[in-house]
Amino acid sequence: MCQMSTNKTLKLWNLTLFLSALSPVLAYSQSPSKSAHGATEAKTEQASKDSKKTKDSGSEKISFSHEKSSEDDVKIPQEEYKEKEIIHQTIKIENYSARVLKGAQNGSAYMTFTQKNKDGDILISASSPISETVELHDHLHDKETNAIKMIKVDEIKIPGTHSNCSILTCWLKAKEQPVTLKKGGMHIMFMNLKPEAYDAKMIPLTLKFKQAGDVTIHLPLESAVSHQHGEHCHHHNHHHHDKH
Repeated sequence: MCQMSTNKTLKLWNLTLFLSALSPVLAYSQSPSKSAHGATEAKTEQASKDSKKTKDSGSEKISFSHEKSSEDDVKIPQEEYKEKEIIHQTIKIENYSARVLKGAQNGSAYMTFTQKNKDGDILISASSPISETVELHDHLHDKETNAIKMIKVDEIKIPGTHSNCSILTCWLKAKEQPVTLKKGGMHIMFMNLKPEAYDAKMIPLTLKFKQAGDVTIHLPLESAVSHQHGEHCHHHNHHHHDKH
């Protein structure tokens, strides 16, 4: 009986030793699989990062391309840019332009003024960096010679909506009364043009009003193509002007 018990004990002991010896082998055989699984996960994670990086890079490129396209869309060549009108306080200025001929001593500016309130205003002077002086001019019919001559004036009046009307008509309907500066009529003259005026694409002009104060506008240049206009500018080249 004791012999059988001893044999069982030896068998159990041998089994324990066998399993102990087998454990490292089993652990080693499982280790490569776990390592391979870890490597697979690492590769998957890296691929995900690379994919995200590629997407981010692509979006950056797209964003940059979009910004460049937007910049190109809003960029307008200066020579093609023309404002339709400017409203300064109660004065609306529209249809403005300038004429400067190559080699001409003087240039001219044209526009339309409209006073938006009931009280009128007065244009008292103008200035520009492209000429030595700027003058306000008008044309006067000389009855003696029956000729039209150009004169320098001190001011250009811009009537309000209640100017030149009776109390009844002003009450019934206030009416804007535009004043247009044009060739053959009232206009602004650039006297003794500077060299930079001939290559300019836009002519800066500061207008001084009695009530509204100063306002600077940029006049687009008009092409002088007619012989008649050439004669007009030649007439403007005279230094002497009558003052009304």
